[in-house]
Amino acid sequence: MEFILYLIFFVICFILLALLRYYIQLFSDLERDQFDRSELIDFQKLIPKEMLNILEANGNMQEGLIAFLAFSLIAYGWSLLGGLIGSPHFTNEIGNYFFQSCLLFIAAYFGYAPLVDAFLGSKKYAEPDSFIVRFFSQETCVLIGIGLACVAANLSVYGMHHQIAFPFTLFNTIVISAMLVYKLKTQPDIRTEEKYGEEDFNYEEESN
Repeated sequence: MEFILYLIFFVICFILLALLRYYIQLFSDLERDQFDRSELIDFQKLIPKEMLNILEANGNMQEGLIAFLAFSLIAYGWSLLGGLIGSPHFTNEIGNYFFQSCLLFIAAYFGYAPLVDAFLGSKKYAEPDSFIVRFFSQETCVLIGIGLACVAANLSVYGMHHQIAFPFTLFNTIVISAMLVYKLKTQPDIRTEEKYGEEDFNYEEESN
């Protein structure tokens, strides 16, 4: 039951993150003062489009999706490790606070790029089409997978058992969410010079 709750929170957080990124980019365009209704509330089109845009943030959606899922599973497994060194992972114990804290995400946020550069070395430039290079180059998807997994794990553990202190869950959620939003805000938008169409809800090229 807890894993099902985790999956629900994971999907909800992913949707909210995608929408937040979209609205930040939409309203940060200072040259626009009017927006079509389809740009604002056409969630049926907006949500899947923005989620795919996130997975394609580093230029390859296939590798991005694999990295996203792989590292989210790793992060979820990490959150359960507190139960191996003490009482179950959902109890009010110091080990659980460590493994469910935002420290894993913060470490990945600041350390992933340097570690990948050290691991790949010259291979990153000599073999750019290698799957290993393409996979580990999906930094944005890796960070989002880890971040969403950490938030969803915190929310599911608190929501299911109510033993971990709520301020701890809230703090982790706020810190990770803020860092993810900043990461996506500074990520170049792959939809350059595009906008949401008014009638068919498809993205069209803007006229110069």
